[in-house]
Amino acid sequence: MGVCSRKSARWIFVAAGLLGLSACHIALLSDYDDVFDQQATNTQKDVDALYQKIIGNPNAQHPDMTAETYAADRESYANIRAELDGLKVRAQAHDHNENTVKSIDAITHSFSIVEDEHKRNPELHIEAAKGELTMLNQQFTALIRQELLKKQGAGEGK
Repeated sequence: MGVCSRKSARWIFVAAGLLGLSACHIALLSDYDDVFDQQATNTQKDVDALYQKIIGNPNAQHPDMTAETYAADRESYANIRAELDGLKVRAQAHDHNENTVKSIDAITHSFSIVEDEHKRNPELHIEAAKGELTMLNQQFTALIRQELLKKQGAGEGK
């Protein structure tokens, strides 16, 4: 076999390999999950509703504090924890979804800190509750944005 034949054979082999690779779909992110998107939105709404109760119920003697007690909100806290657990399980069911799982873990951690504080202190500062709600909403925004970016990415490949 001559030099030209070897170069031609090598070129054909490289070209065939590149064509084969271009036909493969390599997933670096999970696919968009519309159920997850809706559940994340609903969980954010439930967190917001709980905080609106806390913020909107000032103590008559100390208006900078809430009169809303942990005991009165125990069921709301439990429901939101269950929703966050459900989001994590659904996110873990998808391959290549580590960043989404990390975002849910961050929200769950922030939420548990607030819940623990409310357990220890029957009255929360209303301004602190507003700040915690703002932080949680920012975390939910990032989580939902991650999911919507997956949807946009899926549309680009079509």
